[in-house]
Order: sequence, then C-alpha cells, then structure tokens
Amino acid sequence: MSIRTNNEKSALRRAEHLCPSSYLHIYYTVLTVFVNQFFFKNNNPHKIVYERFQFAKTPPLWYIIVDDKDKCSKADITGKHCLQGAHMIEQWHITIPELTGRTRRRVWLYLPESYTYNDDRHYPVLYMFDGQNVFFDEDATFGKSWGMNDFMEATGTDLIIAAVECSHSSDHGRLSEYSPYDFSERTIGTIEGKGAVTMDWLTGVFKPYIDAHYRTVPDRTHTFIAGSSMGGLMSIFALLHYNGVFSRAAALSPSLFIAPSASEEMIRSSHPAPDTILYMDYGTKEMGKGLRMRRAFGKTASLLLEKGVLLDARIVPGGEHCEACWEQQIPFFMNTLMYDIDDIVK
Repeated sequence: MSIRTNNEKSALRRAEHLCPSSYLHIYYTVLTVFVNQFFFKNNNPHKIVYERFQFAKTPPLWYIIVDDKDKCSKADITGKHCLQGAHMIEQWHITIPELTGRTRRRVWLYLPESYTYNDDRHYPVLYMFDGQNVFFDEDATFGKSWGMNDFMEATGTDLIIAAVECSHSSDHGRLSEYSPYDFSERTIGTIEGKGAVTMDWLTGVFKPYIDAHYRTVPDRTHTFIAGSSMGGLMSIFALLHYNGVFSRAAALSPSLFIAPSASEEMIRSSHPAPDTILYMDYGTKEMGKGLRMRRAFGKTASLLLEKGVLLDARIVPGGEHCEACWEQQIPFFMNTLMYDIDDIVK
C-alpha cells in the first residue's frame, strides 16, 4: 500500500466529491409558459403538454415538458427549463440501473442559440462528467460551477453539451463509477472500478437517446467528452477505449496518481485512431513539490504520444484542483476540441 503525500490526499478528497443528497427541485409551470409565449415568439408556436415516458428503465414519472412542433417526437424534453440569454439549458432526471439502481440523478443539456431558429443545422456534442458542476453555482457540489453556459453564450459556439450528474452515494460511488480500474487507498480501502460500466451506459443508452431526440452530428468526428479530476481520468479512458465513439477529449487535472501503473496499462492496451485528439492539463499548485504527480503526468504524456495521440498538454501556472481554476481553462480546451470542426448542415 502506497503512502500518499498531503497534496495527493487533498486531491483524492477533492476527487471523491462527497456531498449531500441531491437538492429538491421545484418545476415552474409559469416559467415554461413564459418561455413558450415570449421567447419562441408567434412564428415558432409551442404547446405545453404532459406526458409519461420511460428512459433507461426508469419507472414512468410525470413531468412538465415542451413539445417543439413534434421535433422531439415522443416529447421527452423534460424537467426544469432554464432560460439563459438566447440559448436553452434543459434539465431532467434519469436513472442508471447498472450503477445506482432506481436512484435518480440529473442531466443538463445545453442547446446553442441557433438551435431554436435553424431547423436544418445539426451540431457536434460534448459529453461531460460531473454534470452538477458544469453550468450553475446553485447545483455545484462546492457552490462553484465551471460556468460553461457563460462561455458558450459569450463565444457563440455552436455545440450541444450533455452533462450527467455523478453518483453521490456515501460508499464512494463517484470514485467507483469514475474509475476505469480497481485501486486501493489507505484511508478509504479498495475501490471497485466501474468505469467500463459507466461508459457502456453512456455510449449504449445515453448517447443514442441524445442522437435520437436532438439534431446532433452523431459520428465519431463530432463527438467529444470532457471532465476533471476523476472525470478527467475517465475522459482519457473513454477516448482511448471507446475510440470508435469519441474522437476528442479534454482531461483537466486527471487523477492519474491514484494508481499510476494501472493508468499506464490503460494507455498501453489501447489502439486509438491516428486522428485522436486530447487536451490534458495539471496545475502547479496541485503538483506541489512532490515528484509523484509530476512523474505520473509526464509518463502519461509520453505514453500518449507513443500511441500517436495528438496531445495538447499544459502545465497551468498557479493552477489548483478546483472548479474556479478549471473554469479558467475553458478557452484552452474548447479551442482544442473545436479546432477545425466545420459547421455541418444536413
């Protein structure tokens, strides 16, 4: 059993993201009606409907939904609709039976401004881990989000973002479903890695659902994935071992230190296509004065390059293991993900 430095212990605690149970959300019918009548205007009529639906084997539940001219034919845009500027962020609940049974978790879906008025355009999709931390401070585990919606609105980036909430199970559920392999840590014991189960669900259930109900470009070239900490580790795993689905990924402060040998084997056993692109970074304050994390980052970068991955690796001056720092890296990793991605209209 390895002995961890204080920096590694702090990062591991951060990676675990233990937090209270999900907040109770109130769904505002009045807001939905307002969105229908004032945001979409008379030239794009909407109607409020009520529908029962079943997704990922969840028991049928009632939701307030918006049926957009039957573009989403089974009316499964559900839950809380958060109007932010000229774009829409939709929220609904799902279950992942393979991981957490019937426990519900939230999904956030960002649609760019042009989605509401350009019916012919299809969009690349970025899937993100730790969905509760992606958009809104009030949803974030530690009260600070990445604020991805602010960046997207400011830059007018034509991209759909689908972000799934992590497990909040007290038995280290997040560590388990975000780890590609088993590992042991003195303070928490042995963690069973269920990363493959997570990715099988995301690629086999969730992505097909998004592609079926939104105007996506579903091919590998236009499908990306991103995350931080354990989500960063999972992004590397997804890119390398689900490379037929994802062509690009962003891994911010990936938790390479939890089991360096297993991380190295994860890379060695992969067979990424020659056009595979990865953004990866780490902050100087995360690394501290210890060599273990520096060596893990350097070794990972070297192995990725040996595999032919087109790597954009950065050491962030003053960078820390927190959402506020990751928010500052958004322009960097988004530039890598969207580089040379043309708009596609079907």
